[in-house]
Amino acid sequence: MHRHDHFGRFSEERISMAKKAVMDFKEYILGKVVVDMGSGDGSITKLLSEYALYVYAVDHDEDLLNILKKNCEGIKNIMPTLTDSSHISLDDSFADVVFSANSFHDLPQGHEKEFKRILKLGGYAIIFDWKKIDTPFGPPMNIRLDKIEVKRRFESLGFSLSLEKDYDTHYLLIFKNK
Repeated sequence: MHRHDHFGRFSEERISMAKKAVMDFKEYILGKVVVDMGSGDGSITKLLSEYALYVYAVDHDEDLLNILKKNCEGIKNIMPTLTDSSHISLDDSFADVVFSANSFHDLPQGHEKEFKRILKLGGYAIIFDWKKIDTPFGPPMNIRLDKIEVKRRFESLGFSLSLEKDYDTHYLLIFKNK
């Protein structure tokens, strides 16, 4: 895995695009228990907390979770959760929504099985990640995942695609757990 420090993590452009995406899927998270996979510094976690009942900010990097705790101080519905990236330390059928912003490409192949395990039946997996195109910032091209590959992985587990949307540098995919 790589660190996103030099990939525009704090850029206003990135946060503005994330705000647009959250507005596009807010009805999926409204009043729900959301797991924010790879929550990082918490900038997108804060956006989710405005609509979700609870947001479990999950990351394997303790330093980033400490930054998140400072950035989200006083927000009572955010639950920082340190966990190993190969096995999410949450119960089966725990969450209504599992969300991944700018980090699905970092997760080990097959990790979508963990999404399915912790999602309730009828819950949603929401993937907001980098397109496999050249951009002025973002992760290296060789680790980005084409949305066709992401769709194939989730659909092979019985998820159905509920929403697909493209942004300048990102795509949004929402899958229903069937």
